[in-house]
Amino acid sequence: PAAYGLGGTEATVTDAALVLGRIGHGAGLGEDMALDRSAAEVAVMRAVGNPLGLDAQAAAQGIIDMATAGMARTIRSAALSRGHAPARLPLVAYGGAGPLLGAGVASALGMHRVVVPAAPGTLCAQAILVSDIARDFSETRIAPLADSEHDAPTDVFQDMLTEGAAWLTSEGIDPAHHRFDCAIECRYKGQNFELSVPFSISEDTGQTLRSSFDAAHKQTQGFSLLDRTVEAVTFRVRARSDTQSNAPRLSQASAGAQSDAASHSVHFDGRNWPTRVLPRSALGNGDTLDGPALLEEATSTTVIP
Repeated sequence: PAAYGLGGTEATVTDAALVLGRIGHGAGLGEDMALDRSAAEVAVMRAVGNPLGLDAQAAAQGIIDMATAGMARTIRSAALSRGHAPARLPLVAYGGAGPLLGAGVASALGMHRVVVPAAPGTLCAQAILVSDIARDFSETRIAPLADSEHDAPTDVFQDMLTEGAAWLTSEGIDPAHHRFDCAIECRYKGQNFELSVPFSISEDTGQTLRSSFDAAHKQTQGFSLLDRTVEAVTFRVRARSDTQSNAPRLSQASAGAQSDAASHSVHFDGRNWPTRVLPRSALGNGDTLDGPALLEEATSTTVIP
């Protein structure tokens, strides 16, 4: 977890969340694990509260606010660099801290929906299990991109396609399941960076590639130079299998247990609120839950302000 502090001492986001009562109620920790709230308060006061003259809850909230602002700044930069407005997108909150801070990060970005997958702390591991078997191949060959409707740079891909097919076969993948994704990194002549543009060998031409690059440049950079020569720089092929992975199925939630939720005092917006704390499995498909509430599971806690 990220650490924050002054004067050479540090406290973590975990310490701050524990001081605020947002974690540590036990539903997701197991019988042999407990969190020490007193120790977390000592860490938060030593790192932030005492130097700034704040009480433990105000100092902890400051740590959460800094972590939230840092995440929001990074997401905003990444989205805008790709030509996307964060406010038009949902936020997927995963990992251990994602569901803990997701609602605050979304609010800072003007986003209106947060998606928290089941078992969010293991989402990346699950992704490995369901990902295609794949390998990337590339060749750099700088050349002006012809605008001709009939002239397409397909010959550059042939060696990579052959090599990719041989690799997939060596991995035991039947040729019927071989798939190839092609792309060309292009730039306007004189630029020192490239943009990757998908390319279909069977459908695209030099003309359609030029149009796709102009559109991609306008989306990511805000403008296009229709009278400027476009150069193809790097040709890329991803060889992959489309076979389905045998990923484990996550157990379905069991509805009807919300009435058994415990109530704890949790700090939000400068005061303590009676807050429902329940296992995520208590929510069934289609159930709704008003905040403030905490949904606990083994890999994370989802905070609903």
